[in-house]
This record gives sequence, structure tokens and C-alpha cells, in this order.
Amino acid sequence: MIYFLKRVLDRLMQYSGIHKLLSAGSFFKGNEYFSDRVLSDLTTDNLLKSLYLSRDNLPSVAAVYRVKNAAAFLELSVCSILPLCKEIIIVDNNSTDNTREVIESLCLRLKEFADIKYYRYEQKIALAGEGYIDKITLCPDESISKYYEYCFSLPVSEYLLKVDAHCVYTPIAIKKIQSHLVFGSDVIYYRGIEILGKRLSVEPYIFRRSSGYKYSDVKNYELLSFCSKELKKSFIFQPGFLHLKRLVYSKYAFVNAPSIQQIYK
Repeated sequence: MIYFLKRVLDRLMQYSGIHKLLSAGSFFKGNEYFSDRVLSDLTTDNLLKSLYLSRDNLPSVAAVYRVKNAAAFLELSVCSILPLCKEIIIVDNNSTDNTREVIESLCLRLKEFADIKYYRYEQKIALAGEGYIDKITLCPDESISKYYEYCFSLPVSEYLLKVDAHCVYTPIAIKKIQSHLVFGSDVIYYRGIEILGKRLSVEPYIFRRSSGYKYSDVKNYELLSFCSKELKKSFIFQPGFLHLKRLVYSKYAFVNAPSIQQIYK
């Protein structure tokens, strides 16, 4: 019975695509990672150190977080992108949980690894989804694109990384991103995998600050575009991060309202 359940789980992981994201074996040579715990920890430490060393010799990357009620996962997310980003911008949009305390703690505890800056954005923001464009037609100040334009105007690094507090990056993905930075890409496209197995769409998550980027509002959400057609674009085909937000939905399973509204209310 145990063998059968293991086969079922393996097959689910295979078809969901999560195994490609979580499998670290392809990164390590030999079987050192799969041996005893102490050696596995040492191997991981060496990997992270090598990523930090590469970070210091590559163009600077700023992570731009737009957060609301993000206390559950924010520290995990920030720690996952530290080997890539020297500058981290966190903009809090009226959180009602302890997000502010988490951010202030991160600013203090991680100051040796990155320059973490905390900002507040007081304007109410419309939720993306059905009826979004109608909402901001009535209330233009609630535009997500205006919010994003503000957030992405804050960093000084050469590259900008769009990242959510629920996204946890893998070291494999960071190494691939670093290789594209060496290549001189202006825009780097990749996808993530949602915790329940959904493959997210391929998007431009990293781009030069000087790329002529622009956020605008469309029917159901904000859209990132670039003015120049001469940009050097590159694609990473392996998923870059695991998106964890829907884990929080379990708290609202029996609430008679959409979970997403409960998170951001």
C-alpha cells in the first residue's frame, strides 16, 4: 500500500511539473546532495556562497515587492532572492496583519546581505480580475499600473525584478538568471509553478531599469510593455519559483466570500 501511494504521489508530481522545480539533483554533480544531512547542508552552503560571489560581480538587481498582508511568506521569499539581489524594495499597501513588523525585522537582520528599503503606499488599490477596468474608470487613483509605476521608480539598480511576497525562488533558477545577466539580456522571461501544480504564464520578470518599460491598465489587470523593439530578450524554460499564496486559502475555506478578497481586505 505504501509503495502504491508513493507511485501515485510521484506521478502527480510528474504531471503537475512541480518535480522540475523542486528537484535539485540536476544541479549537483554526483550524489553528494543525497547523502547524509551534514554533507547535504555543506553542499547547500557552498552553492549559496557561489551565488553570492557571482552576484557581487554581475550587474546589480533590485527586487521590487508590492505587498499587502504578506507576513506569512515574506521572509521566505526575501531569503530566496538574496543571492541575486543587492537591493530590495518593499512597498506596503495598507497591511492589516504584522507585515510591517516583519519588514522592519528583515531590514535589521539582513542588512549585511542587502540594502532593504521599506515604503508605504496609502492609496487603496483595486483588485485585478473581472470588472477591474470598470473600477479604475470610476476611481483612477486605484489603478494597479499607477501603483506599479511608483514602486518601480524607487530602485537605483541596473535591473529590476518583479517579485511577490508569495514567490520562493530556487538556487537553480538564480544561477540561470545570473547566466543571462552575463549574456547581457535586457529582459528575462520565465514562469513559476503554483503550489497546487498550475503552470503560471511566461512573463518578463527581470528587465533593465533603462529599458523603457511601462505599466498600463487593461481589461482585468496591469500590463507590462516595452517601448523599444531593439531589446535583447532571453527565456528560461525551467520554472523559476514556487508560488505559495493559495496555501493561505485554507484559512478561508468555509468563509462565504472569495479567498482572495479575504487576504487583501
